[in-house]
Amino acid sequence: QNSADLKHLVITSWKERWSEKKWSIHVKKLMTSPSDMLHVSDVLVSQSFIGSSPNALLLRYISYALECGLLSYASVITAVSKHEDLSKIESTKAVYGLLKDCLQVVCKTRLMEDAMELCFSLRMVLKWLLQNIEQCLKRVWDMYGSTAEEIIKLNCDILKLIATKPRTSGLLIIARFAEGGVWSHIETDLAVIKNSSGQHPLHSEISASCHHVSQLSKCSISPKPVYKLPVSSTLCQSIMSLILLEVEERKLTNIEAIVQQLILLCNIHGLSTSNLIYHLIQTCFMGYLDSRGNDLEQEWCAMVFLRLPKIMVQLKAQLTGSDFESPSKLSSKKIAQFGVDLQEALKMLLKLDSLLDTIDQICDGINCLKLLTEQFVKRELITDAYHQDLQNIRCSMIENMPVNNVKERCLNPVIILKAENNIDQLVKLLSSTDFSEPERLLNTFAGMMSIRSFSALIAAATTTGQLPAFANALIDCNDAMKSCPAETSKNAQIRAVLFDITFLMVCYMIKLYGKETTVGSYIVRSKEETPILLQWINIWWTDKITQISTLKSEPEPNRVENLIPVLRSSQEFKLSMTKWNDICMNLPQSMIELLTARQKGIISITEVVRACTLIKDGCPLSVTLSVMAAVARCARLVVSRNDHIQVLSALTEKSPTQVQSLSNMMYNERFVFFQSVSSSIMSDLLPEFEPKTLNLDKTLHCTLLKQTFIEANQVGWINHAIITKFLDCYNMLGVCGFMRQTLNQILKETHLCGITNAVDIVFAVMRFDIVSTTMYLLKYGLPTFFKTNSRPLAAPIGSAIAKLTVASLDIALNEITLQQKSLLPKSRKQNPMLQNIVFDKQQKVRRLFSQTEHDLPPPGSTPGLPAEDPLIQVLSDFMDLLWNSMESNEGGPQADFIFKFIKLSLESSSLLSRTVKLHIPVPMLSKLRYPLAKDSHVLLFAASDMGNEEIRKLAAHAICVL
Repeated sequence: QNSADLKHLVITSWKERWSEKKWSIHVKKLMTSPSDMLHVSDVLVSQSFIGSSPNALLLRYISYALECGLLSYASVITAVSKHEDLSKIESTKAVYGLLKDCLQVVCKTRLMEDAMELCFSLRMVLKWLLQNIEQCLKRVWDMYGSTAEEIIKLNCDILKLIATKPRTSGLLIIARFAEGGVWSHIETDLAVIKNSSGQHPLHSEISASCHHVSQLSKCSISPKPVYKLPVSSTLCQSIMSLILLEVEERKLTNIEAIVQQLILLCNIHGLSTSNLIYHLIQTCFMGYLDSRGNDLEQEWCAMVFLRLPKIMVQLKAQLTGSDFESPSKLSSKKIAQFGVDLQEALKMLLKLDSLLDTIDQICDGINCLKLLTEQFVKRELITDAYHQDLQNIRCSMIENMPVNNVKERCLNPVIILKAENNIDQLVKLLSSTDFSEPERLLNTFAGMMSIRSFSALIAAATTTGQLPAFANALIDCNDAMKSCPAETSKNAQIRAVLFDITFLMVCYMIKLYGKETTVGSYIVRSKEETPILLQWINIWWTDKITQISTLKSEPEPNRVENLIPVLRSSQEFKLSMTKWNDICMNLPQSMIELLTARQKGIISITEVVRACTLIKDGCPLSVTLSVMAAVARCARLVVSRNDHIQVLSALTEKSPTQVQSLSNMMYNERFVFFQSVSSSIMSDLLPEFEPKTLNLDKTLHCTLLKQTFIEANQVGWINHAIITKFLDCYNMLGVCGFMRQTLNQILKETHLCGITNAVDIVFAVMRFDIVSTTMYLLKYGLPTFFKTNSRPLAAPIGSAIAKLTVASLDIALNEITLQQKSLLPKSRKQNPMLQNIVFDKQQKVRRLFSQTEHDLPPPGSTPGLPAEDPLIQVLSDFMDLLWNSMESNEGGPQADFIFKFIKLSLESSSLLSRTVKLHIPVPMLSKLRYPLAKDSHVLLFAASDMGNEEIRKLAAHAICVL
């Protein structure tokens, strides 16, 4: 009845030519419910275009009703979507004109009407437009030629408007999530139109319109850099710290994990691929140059000439999506682009002529860039032609290079390249030999007995992944040399030397790279078959000097008793009869028994020292090392240890008898290994082995930290000396003290340039333990600013700290994820931030009912960290703190910081975006929706759970009112 009355009213008003105001007064009397607005719109629109030409008076009524709020734009747009007859050209054009006018107002004006109704009306008119194009293509109406093309153009124009304008496209995306089933019909229409428009003259326009509509199905936010490096920046501190710590701490990280971390840093800083490669090569060269004269020279040389090419291969694979097992699937376009980026990076590197010149000079004039690019050519990263062009340019640059008179020299890179070839052959030789020709084996070891060449060899082994295999082969060789039933005196001496060499070499490798990395992969079939060296390592070698192994030595009591008289009578060991496994396991206990007798006053210290001399003169150095390990452990367990110290001092001295003996082969070379290994065992007991002790005054370390900050700013990069000082401060002050002081360095800056430099340095040193330092920021650092003094949260310092927090959180999440995948080893450092976390507390139910494309993890990635992960719990508490702050502070620096933090988090990697989104409470989103929508509706969707009806309403309202 109401619909009939409305129709009668419209006809009467048209016949009597009522004014807009009079018409509106009469219409209001009939509108008794919200649904009547739709009826009025339906009647007006249908009657306006019922004839061959549009009804101008009724169109004025519609316009007036929209202006005064009598009708909503949603109702009029919905009414238009019900118009079916497009054969009346003039009326049809007017329909599109009315729709376009309504959409332009919707796009530009703040609307106070029901936002969800507007979403649904836009979805309906979108489907109507697509159906109109489809019907024109099928010639449903009697329209041909230019008329049909004109109608198609009108549809395409409005489709472009509705699908590309921020407000209408945003509302359509919300409608897609609200009506998933209906939207599938729209996708079907798109497919039909694309298939049927192939030969149409307006194919390009139709295709473009369909593309705009199809983009509405992709609600994803493009990751943006957290903070871009200035164009003028010549260094990237975070990449430097990643590579520097990789080498300085001998991490031996999986190449794939290094590349993933590099790509993440590339995204955080907004670097192009060419800039990433440039900064990476630059960092490696600078670290190599800085390593002159220190213990890491071999590692840096291996990093530049062995690991760097492997990193480039993996970087190419990850950036191009290539798969080594199925090369036919490679994207040739991406591979070609990577080649262009690499060439661009090498051209940029040529501008660092002073760096390249200095490196070439200290490498005895060797063209290091040429050596590096030759490795690139071998791996098909660059072409021979480009390599030659590059060398021609470089050769012309070094023609006038001054002669270097500096005596310091870097390790010749040719040595490390040869070592890479030798290590594989050496492992095969040691693995395949039956050890029946010890003299030939001794000649093999003679070529690598200098500690410098051996360090180069194992540095090469780490890059090829052969370190465990090499250590295992040495352990097997050592086990074969422990005894021999019948041998000549010469063969016995060779066997003793081989036993010694292999023993000391494995211990030296463990000292550098750790027990787990070096011998952790050795497979023991049974306890009885455990090699003597592996037994000794498990019993006597611990990760920390003062740590006591849970495995106890099990010497044979009878054998220990038999060895005590030998030590007291100064009898020489008969090498041809000696079982070195027996001596290594039992002689240390015999020495302990002598020390016990000395402490009871039964024998004198002179007799004990004489026994030490006998051991030094008559046994391999590995036996001496075994005795020292036992005496050192005993010394740590007793109160009075003067006798133990005296014994250790005597054992560390070089034996003049063995030095002068021509039969004792390579004693001096072995003694260098012995000294290096024994320093690790006794550094807390003997002054000569004790490292530079840290001053325990924390005030001095705070001062040192400030001075090191200043030095890092002056030098321009964190080199070996600076990072060593930072590490000393970190170890002394702990995570909390260290981070508190570094944040103070940021806060004291007043200029933007100074703030940026300080943040770069802090971000770099946080890599010492990125998880612990990030947890400190979220748990203590930032909450202090929110609760006590909010001034640091104001721009520009607040923005810088927000960027620092998001970047570090991104890397910390990534690192934990890599550890879950076993691509990164778990940190050996204890995380002090775990102390006050309640792991069994009830977790709040977070909202996530459906996922946008941005929420979905990329293929092959993990879905995210579990809620019980310590970092996630700290982040959850931090998000609660942000919400509490928003409730109590409507504006000010706190609100600005919160928006900045949320915005940067949502625009960063998908892992961080998903993690942060899960912890935004609905009330917090209700307050954040307006600034988020003002920035970008895509940003709003990244924060919203579009599967939640309440949140869809909040998001739609935010889009409409802005």
